Amino acid sequence: MSAPTVLEAYEQFSQSEECQANLRLIDNLRTTLRRYVLPSYGQFTPTELKKDLEGCLAQIPLSTLLNQATQLLAALEQNVKPRNAQSLSKGTVTNYRSALLRFFNWIYSQGWEQTRQTAAVPDYAPTVHGPQSQSKAVPEERTEVSPYSLKEEELTDTLQNQLKQLQSFLTSPTADDPAHHPVSQDTFRSYKESIFCLLGWLKNIQKEELESLALEQATDRGQLEAFIEWGIEERGNGHGWATNITTAAVAVARWLSAQDQNNFRHQRTQALQNILQTQYWAEKHARGGAHKRAKQSESLTYEESVQIVEYLKACCAPHNRAGLARTESAIQQSWQRYLITALLLYTPIRQREIRELEYPGSLQREEKSYRVQLSASSTAKNRTTRVRNLLLPEHLSADLDYWLQTLRPQIETEHQRVFVRIGSARHPENLGQPLTDRDISNLVANATSRAATVLFESPMRITPQIFRHNASTHLASLKPSEPLYH
Repeated sequence: MSAPTVLEAYEQFSQSEECQANLRLIDNLRTTLRRYVLPSYGQFTPTELKKDLEGCLAQIPLSTLLNQATQLLAALEQNVKPRNAQSLSKGTVTNYRSALLRFFNWIYSQGWEQTRQTAAVPDYAPTVHGPQSQSKAVPEERTEVSPYSLKEEELTDTLQNQLKQLQSFLTSPTADDPAHHPVSQDTFRSYKESIFCLLGWLKNIQKEELESLALEQATDRGQLEAFIEWGIEERGNGHGWATNITTAAVAVARWLSAQDQNNFRHQRTQALQNILQTQYWAEKHARGGAHKRAKQSESLTYEESVQIVEYLKACCAPHNRAGLARTESAIQQSWQRYLITALLLYTPIRQREIRELEYPGSLQREEKSYRVQLSASSTAKNRTTRVRNLLLPEHLSADLDYWLQTLRPQIETEHQRVFVRIGSARHPENLGQPLTDRDISNLVANATSRAATVLFESPMRITPQIFRHNASTHLASLKPSEPLYH
C-alpha cells in the first residue's frame, strides 16, 4: 500500500503496535510535526497548524518529508528554537527527536523508502559535533595510541647508533642497489614510531631487558607475528596499523641485508621473504579481527546508513553553521567524503576499486548515469577474468557531475584519478596525490562515525566494511527488474 502524503503515513503509524503500546509517542510526534517540521515549509499559519494539523499533513508529499529527514533530525540535535515557540529543555527536545526518528524508521520498515530522492545540498552545513565523542563511547578501548611504546629518552647507545645508520640508509641513495629509492624524513619518522612500538612491547609487555634490545628483533618473524597478534587482539588495532609495523620491519630487513656486502643479494632476498610472509599473515589476521569486531559492534541498518550518507551530503554546504563561507579545500573534502561513502553504500564496489577509479577511463559518463568498468577481481576468494560493467544509481549522477566538472578540476594532477588527497596546512605537498586504501578507510570511518553520533545520539565505531555489508544485503533484496550490471 502506498502512502503519497505524510498524513497517510502518520495515520497508519498511529495505529501501529508501537504507538498503541506507548500513547505518549504519538503525542510527542504530533507536537514535533506541528512545532518543528511543518513550520519549516513556510506555507502554514500558526492557527492552521494548531486547529487543522491533519489538513496540513495532507498537503505534504511523503517524499518531501523523507528527503529532509537528515536535516530535520540534525536540526533537532542542535536544539534549534522552533518558529513561534519558546525555548525548550534538552530533555524535551530529545523526546521530540526520538519520536520523529521512530516515525522515520517505521516508514522505512514499510518499504516506502523508494519515495525518497536524494536531497539537495543546503546553504548551511549542519552541526558536526555530537553529544559525545567516539572515543568516549568506547572507553574500554584505546585511550592512548601506544602507552607501551619505547620513549626517546630510553634509547640505549646501541639503539641510537642503529637508528642513525638506518636513517642514513633509508633516506640516502645508494650505488650498490639501483632499485633502492630513498624515503622522505616523514616516512622515516613513521617507520621509527612503528619500531618504537615493537621495542616498547618487548620491554614493557614481554619484560625484556632494555640493554638487550636491538633493531634485529624487528625482523624476527616469530616475535613480529606475536606482537601484531597482541596489537590486534588486545589493543583493537586494525589492518592499517599491522601494515605500518610490517612495512617498518621490511625497511629494517633491507638495511640489515645491505650490511653484508659479500652476500648482499642472497641475504636481502632471504630476509625480505620472511618479513613479506609475515606481512601477508598480518593483513589476513587484521582483516579477520576487524570483521569479528564489526559483528560484535552495534548494528547499523541500511536505512540508518542512508541517513548518514544524506547527512554527509548536507555537510557539503558552502557555508558553515555560523553562516561563514567555508574554504575551498573544506568543501572539496566534504564532497569527497560524501561521494566515496555513497559509492560504498549504493554499489557493490570495493575500497581499492574506488581508489583506482579514473575519469575518463574506468568511470564513464552515459546519458542517464555513470558506468564503471571494473577489472578482474584480485581477491583470494574470487578470481575471475570477467570484466564487470557496473551502472551507478542515477541519483548520484548530478553529484558526480559537480565533482568531476567543477571541484576535481580545481586540483591539478598528472593523473586521472577521480578521488585524490586534498592536502592540509601541515602537508600541502600531499595535494593531488592518489589516495591509499588506508586513506579511504580512515576517511569513511571518521566521517560516518561522527555522523552517527549526531544523528542517533549514540556514538558508533563504523567501518567501510559495515557500509559495504549493508549495501550487499540491500542489493541482494532488489528485484531482477532493477539490474546493476549490464
